[in-house]
Amino acid sequence: MKLLLDTCAFLWFQSAAPELSPSARLAILDPENDVYFSVVSAWEIGRKYANGSLSLDAAPEVLIPRIREESGIVSLLLTDADALMAEKLPRFHKDRLTGC
Repeated sequence: MKLLLDTCAFLWFQSAAPELSPSARLAILDPENDVYFSVVSAWEIGRKYANGSLSLDAAPEVLIPRIREESGIVSLLLTDADALMAEKLPRFHKDRLTGC
């Protein structure tokens, strides 16, 4: 199975937060699954950390690579075509990362 972790799922995973279900945690850790984390989420975490609205145990530039390497999570890169296509997606929610 292929999994794409959104920003909150990654933060919950790295902090062992109860908001991430046990079955989701097992799916992320299952070596049979391909688990991805978008560079856009990494950017979002860095931005929130820098402006003080997100507290982490380590700076994002240390934390994110460490968690990815320890857990086998692959960076999902973003191309300019991807970024431009994203503007065509429906607007069904607002940025609410501070609620993670």
